[in-house]
Amino acid sequence: MNRRDFLARQGMFLASLSAAGAFPSLLGRAAAHAEAAKVTLKFLGWQGYDDAKAMEPLAAQGIALDAQYITGNAEIVTKLRSGGVGSIDVVTPGISAMKPLMLAKLIQPIDFSKMPSAERFFGEFRGLEWQQSEGKDFAAPVMWSDYPISYRADLFKDLPQKWSDLGNEKYRGRLITIDDPANLWVFAKAMFKTSDFSILTKAQVEEVVDAYMPVKENLVSISPSNGDVIDTLARGDAQAAVLGWRFIEVQLKKKGLAAASMVPEDGTFLWCDSYSIATDAPHLAETYAFINQMLSPEANALIAAGTGSGVVNQDSVAHLPEDQRALYPYDQLTDFLAKNTFYIPPLLEAEGDVATLRDWTDAWERIKLS
Repeated sequence: MNRRDFLARQGMFLASLSAAGAFPSLLGRAAAHAEAAKVTLKFLGWQGYDDAKAMEPLAAQGIALDAQYITGNAEIVTKLRSGGVGSIDVVTPGISAMKPLMLAKLIQPIDFSKMPSAERFFGEFRGLEWQQSEGKDFAAPVMWSDYPISYRADLFKDLPQKWSDLGNEKYRGRLITIDDPANLWVFAKAMFKTSDFSILTKAQVEEVVDAYMPVKENLVSISPSNGDVIDTLARGDAQAAVLGWRFIEVQLKKKGLAAASMVPEDGTFLWCDSYSIATDAPHLAETYAFINQMLSPEANALIAAGTGSGVVNQDSVAHLPEDQRALYPYDQLTDFLAKNTFYIPPLLEAEGDVATLRDWTDAWERIKLS
């Protein structure tokens, strides 16, 4: 279970939240048309970004979804290429899928003037470079987060100042992490002062491996899921998750345990998921209405609350549950995002001595087997 697997369970958690006032007036002509036609949009994306509660104003106007869920960003590219263009309306790519989708012309430019909710985006989520091609936007961000250290605040009090400090022997038998090469990327970010993993070399990968090995010695386990990480922390068999997730903190608190997340002074990097409109989407007006609704203050907060992720609509902060409002420094967002930048994924194909995604994956496998 990764951060997205919690989306399938969010129904009970979100039942107590209200989506009242979710701007049905913004649906305009698209919604009026849907009322008569009962339009069904084809949705290909992460479960939860189609939240039923958030969609209620659309459903009342006759817009429904035929949802097909993905387990990885590559599925969006594959399914659009294999007959999805012309039948799929909306997709939810992460950063790693944006460039392939734009280069293959599988998604179309987005006109933000057709989505009034975007007017209330935090400035930092406007004009994101990795969502643009030839001066045009191809995505509307919906959720984002970082990779912190998540820990039991009652047990793990001697916090590391830097990521490399986690290799100190005093942390022996106190750490856990999830099985993911991103463990290496947070160390690479700290060592080479960049979140652009498409420029790092194979030699730099080996430097990161050497830096991570002392941390490996301190791990209780490398877990297959965040659910297992949470359970291990809850039992006290480990005290901190190296590659954490702020929803770990939320889940531990729900169990009545003291929990927190922190980023060492050398920073971390960010992920971001978005809505994009497929090329030749058959229901363009209704697709704009859907994205606009899901990015409205109430809906964006509902989706964020399901995963402990960050909102993009500044008015959504007030609609978050109190315990999640403090997960991210919304009042200092500019400084936070300047230090902890969005990542650029490694190359898929070799170019000189630059490390590919396979090089990073192989390096992580070596660490696991060591």
